[in-house]
Amino acid sequence: MNKSKAGAYMLYAIIGRTDITYKLSQVRGRHFVYVLKKDGTPVYIGRTRDLLHRLYYHKYRKDFEDIHLLEYDKYETSKRAERRLIRYYKPEMNIYRGAKHN
Repeated sequence: MNKSKAGAYMLYAIIGRTDITYKLSQVRGRHFVYVLKKDGTPVYIGRTRDLLHRLYYHKYRKDFEDIHLLEYDKYETSKRAERRLIRYYKPEMNIYRGAKHN
């Protein structure tokens, strides 16, 4: 993950698909951008304040292996970072400007 593309984040962590557990509920209310990766390639990028529920939702609906988490101190900062990362990586499962990437 390139720090310049993701902006100035407070925390960076990588977890596996099997690490999506209720332990993540401890970070509810904090601003996260997450990158779902398969074979090292970003396949989906999103933003949330409820990390556990959002990742649990994706666990059964998207095909990925790892999750890269970036925490931000403000909503607007996380929103800008998410947009920058989507524009840069163009993940196959993100809808970007009304059209799916292929």
